[in-house]
Amino acid sequence: MGPTPTLPTKARTTPKRKISEHEFTITLYQGLKRQIREMCKAVQLTVVRLVRTDFGPLNIGKLKPGEYRHLTSEELATLKKTVGIC
Repeated sequence: MGPTPTLPTKARTTPKRKISEHEFTITLYQGLKRQIREMCKAVQLTVVRLVRTDFGPLNIGKLKPGEYRHLTSEELATLKKTVGIC
């Protein structure tokens, strides 16, 4: 079975807090299991760590792995509009 087609993806270097010359940001509009790792592997890059900063229209902020918070009413309205249940 060949590769699964996905929506376009954007990649750019991360100028904010430069940890190393190998840090960059990838924006997915449709994410498949292990997609980022497979994309990097295709261009001979090894993923050491992934950090999710947004989930759809929601910014994760300073949440650590395993933590959660309640959505604000504005976030809930935005999320409902995004998925078409508003």
